[in-house]
Amino acid sequence: MLYCPNPICQTPNPETHRFCQKCRTPLLRRYLWAVGTMASAYQAGDVLGDRFLCKGSRIFLDSKPGLSPVNFAEVPAPLLAYLRLSAYPLHLPQIYDWLQFESATTEYTPENTLLLLDQVPLYRPDSLEEVLPPADQPASSSDQEVLLFPSLLQLWQSTNAFRQLHWLWQIVQLWQPLSQEQCASTLLNAELLRVEGGLLRILELQSDRTAPTLTQLGQTWLTWTDTARSEIRGFLQSLCQQIISGNLHNPEQIVTQLDWAIAQVAQSQTYRIQVATRTDQGPTRPRNEDACYPASGTEPSKNSLPFVIVCDGIGGHQGGDVASHLAIEAVSQRILSLQPETLDAATLTIELEKAACLANDLISERNDSEQRFDRQRMGTTIVIALVRHHEIYIAHIGDSRAYWITRWGCHQITVDDDIASREVRLGYSTYRQALQQPSAGALVQALGMVGSSMLYPTVQRFLLDEDSVFLLCSDGLCDNDRVEEVWDTEILPVLDGKTNLPTVSRNLIDVGNTRNGYDNVTVGLLSCQVAQKSAVPVIGEYPGDRSLRAAAIGGSAVSPNREAGLSGTPTQAVAPVQLFPSPPTQPVAEPAAPPTTTAKTRIIPRKSSRPRLLPWVVMLAILSGLGVALYPLLQEALGNRQTASNSDPLPTPSIATSAAPNAAPNAAPTSLAVNTLVRIRPAAPSSTASGTPIAASPKSLILQSRPAAAPTTTAQTQLIPRKSSRPRLLPWVVMLAILSGLGVALYPLLQEALGNRQTASNSDPLPPPLPPHPTPRFPNG
Repeated sequence: MLYCPNPICQTPNPETHRFCQKCRTPLLRRYLWAVGTMASAYQAGDVLGDRFLCKGSRIFLDSKPGLSPVNFAEVPAPLLAYLRLSAYPLHLPQIYDWLQFESATTEYTPENTLLLLDQVPLYRPDSLEEVLPPADQPASSSDQEVLLFPSLLQLWQSTNAFRQLHWLWQIVQLWQPLSQEQCASTLLNAELLRVEGGLLRILELQSDRTAPTLTQLGQTWLTWTDTARSEIRGFLQSLCQQIISGNLHNPEQIVTQLDWAIAQVAQSQTYRIQVATRTDQGPTRPRNEDACYPASGTEPSKNSLPFVIVCDGIGGHQGGDVASHLAIEAVSQRILSLQPETLDAATLTIELEKAACLANDLISERNDSEQRFDRQRMGTTIVIALVRHHEIYIAHIGDSRAYWITRWGCHQITVDDDIASREVRLGYSTYRQALQQPSAGALVQALGMVGSSMLYPTVQRFLLDEDSVFLLCSDGLCDNDRVEEVWDTEILPVLDGKTNLPTVSRNLIDVGNTRNGYDNVTVGLLSCQVAQKSAVPVIGEYPGDRSLRAAAIGGSAVSPNREAGLSGTPTQAVAPVQLFPSPPTQPVAEPAAPPTTTAKTRIIPRKSSRPRLLPWVVMLAILSGLGVALYPLLQEALGNRQTASNSDPLPTPSIATSAAPNAAPNAAPTSLAVNTLVRIRPAAPSSTASGTPIAASPKSLILQSRPAAAPTTTAQTQLIPRKSSRPRLLPWVVMLAILSGLGVALYPLLQEALGNRQTASNSDPLPPPLPPHPTPRFPNG
């Protein structure tokens, strides 16, 4: 039995019913995958915890999906990887709940805990029979009601070349985030890699005992190349050998080569794109604060760039409608000014981020000019879908969503920027636990609320290898799981040509108004139909490295000996690789150039972009040693000079007291008492004992006291130069001047010597540096 999710009703219903037989609420089916030692102990029909019904081996159904989670405890540490990887809902499962059994320990162990995972690759055979042709339906001999999607190896040999490359491309995209959570070994286990059409989905995470390497990934892929499609077999073998040998040492380099091969295969396919949008005020709102591009109900021209924008204004009467229209105008003009055909994936991703930041700045400036603060500020959410050849780019900020609908299922590909999702990404709680908070749906970012430096748009890139419909919508439709309820009846018929996009857009507006009805509703639909137009060309070795290296040395037509074969014969360089070739243009006549002789090309060692620290270190060491050696000498020399200058022939002052007029010649000198008046005047000429007169020096001083005193003999006093207490700066100044001059003279010589040594090391028989390549932007966790 399946209980009604309406908390007021809770009526049991047969599993075959789509709606509650009492209140007509759509019934939810949550099929879960069990992980743990006890998972295989249950058989079909067993009920666990009076709630979880076993439907097959390790497959359970939550018969009461409207109830709160069973476990509200803190998520055990071994399970945190599921939470931190919640930014990849298209590929990875999420924790639904976990049940802990009685044991000797209360800590989490696989033996005493049963983990239940949601969003796993499960399907009901009867549902696929209605939408898939017999040739595309997964083969199964089981009579179970719910089954696992087939593993990658089960369908590897029978699928086409594009899809084989697409599966490998998705594995590499997941390598870095899974490595950070120490569960990259999951990607080496083929049984955990399940495929749903062109989509790669992981059954459960496997913790790393030892960190796996890209070499192991290359070795795993190499075993698959024997059964790969013949058109790409040579390319895959070359790719695997480069990974194993270490020439490709990061996932970005592998993605670059896979992108090139996928673009070559995609040239044999055609892509028919259709777009439709519609927005509605809703039954209860006084105005429509949503906006969309193209304008609601209009059809874009056939040659226009296929992209869709949906915005949901925030601010009510404070200007949510103004913010949403500002964002639509700014972003659409920015995208229309681009030339996506000429941009690589990384550049186009950055341009979409810039477009969102541009709209954010316009709305923020409007808020600042009108002096809006805190809750008075107007803002908007945004979600963008842009198609380029076989790629689609999805960018979003806020809680407006994007869904990917194929014949296999419906998947939400964006993660809301709200508090509940943030709690999950940070590892604080599961999503169902976070939804119990009163502020779970509050946004953590939107356009116009803060400066662009604090804005973090999410941009994702996906490949199109089958018929698909992408739905962009505001929360007026996607709230309460309305999209999951109606995708198979309202949207899926588009893929079979039973209806068209304008009709579907009107029907979805009606669903939002009747089943939710409390908000504006806006939808944007983008359908893609893929058809084979010609045979797939044979894809050989990736030529990008040689062409990029040739361009790096000035566009030489011949590579050096490093690119030559064993015989030493130079190899002709390949033209630069274009992922998306431009349409042919008429050649422009140019004046004839004089014939030139063919000159041998010499590799000029490129200068290192890193600052050379070694010359500075050597120079500083030399100067420091010279400083230590010179300072004592300078100090001594300058100190002697100062002493000599202090003791040079300065006139020695004579200190004498003048005798009273009638004083005896040999009278003792008068002692100075308090209040004695002293007069200082030039001394009169006197004579020595031999009668030789002594000339009075102009600088000789005579002390004369007011009371009469006996004359005294003049005694000459010698001045002893005292040492200066001030720090002597002159030695330091002289030393620094000498060292600076030596530094200026030595640095060019050291730089040249060490530069020659670096050049020699760069030109040694080491492989040249890999060419620059576009770095794919992985999804932001």
